[in-house]
Amino acid sequence: MRKIIPLIALFLVASITFAQAQDTGFDSSITTDCIASLELSDDAAQCIGQSATACLTNEADGVSSTLKQLCVFSELEEWQKRLEVVYPALLDHLQDQDDQVLVWGWGQTSKAEALQNFDDAWYPNAEAECRFEQSLWEGLEGRDDYLWCQMKQTAEYVLLLETAIRDTCRHDHCQEEKYPKWPN
Repeated sequence: MRKIIPLIALFLVASITFAQAQDTGFDSSITTDCIASLELSDDAAQCIGQSATACLTNEADGVSSTLKQLCVFSELEEWQKRLEVVYPALLDHLQDQDDQVLVWGWGQTSKAEALQNFDDAWYPNAEAECRFEQSLWEGLEGRDDYLWCQMKQTAEYVLLLETAIRDTCRHDHCQEEKYPKWPN
């Protein structure tokens, strides 16, 4: 699993001071509350970027490129945190399902292996799309688009995994203490 935020994203916001970071007004609960209100339905994708957008609209004097990058990067970090929770939980759940299949001898393709293969393919494809989007714009706009794309790609992946664990747990009657309810 690709848990590391791309180095370019870190480079893009490296010039931001701690004081600037404290003044953005970024609030991750805007996005998480939106997802919770939609109960992780297919409509949850409309929640992607809401915290970053709210962070940008809090700035009365206009939005600098640095602030824009910080707001988007802050939401990207939140999605990364969710990814670090849902991926191992889903992988563990699918490995449990695979173990059940082995006991019964049904000869089904490994679900855990399929998830790992999907994860291995997801990051390079997301990175390629974001690099393409960045190439369409020059300078800071390209950097802003790259970060937004990274945030959007990560968020869509997280929502897909969260939906998968929710749906498979409903079907398999997961123990709630072992697999958390989604969203957090």
